[in-house]
Amino acid sequence: MTTIDLKKATRLDLEIWDTQNKIKYIKLPTSNKGVTAARRAWNNAAPKGAFMHSAINNLGGKTTGNKCSKAV
Repeated sequence: MTTIDLKKATRLDLEIWDTQNKIKYIKLPTSNKGVTAARRAWNNAAPKGAFMHSAINNLGGKTTGNKCSKAV
């Protein structure tokens, strides 16, 4: 079997070698990039009910000095 020189090969050569099954393909593992980004965004989100009472002053559940109160 002759070695394939990909630097000198044309697109037609690659098509021919592909139809002749001379090119072996390797399936790369899928990336978890989107899943990781979504998990980070969810973990950095404000806690449940953080913006619920932002219009009412002097409410017991409303806190100051955290990232939820800074966003309002």
